[in-house]
Amino acid sequence: MTLVEKMPPNILYHGTNHKAITGILARGIVPKMDTFTHLTDSSKVAHDIALKHGGRIVICTINTKKMYEDGYKFYLDENNVWNVEHVPTKYFKATFINTLKDLNDLPKEIVVK
Repeated sequence: MTLVEKMPPNILYHGTNHKAITGILARGIVPKMDTFTHLTDSSKVAHDIALKHGGRIVICTINTKKMYEDGYKFYLDENNVWNVEHVPTKYFKATFINTLKDLNDLPKEIVVK
């Protein structure tokens, strides 16, 4: 897998489920077995990934612009998957998704304090 370091879009998404969200809110988004956490620029792709995990769907909307400004490095692979070592909790908002229509209501901006 070839990774190219790039500046990410302002917002990226991570799909997960209700079983994992407690740990994610405590530790941030961390890799399970890989070196990197995987992110996408599509809320629909994040939804589909979360759906595979089973349970209630949770989409994390990540302020990757601020992360990049704060020195985090992002890498894009040939499958258009964004990779980063870790996403601390201050950079994202988790939203429970009940229907695909809810993807339209995801935050367009995440304020980082």
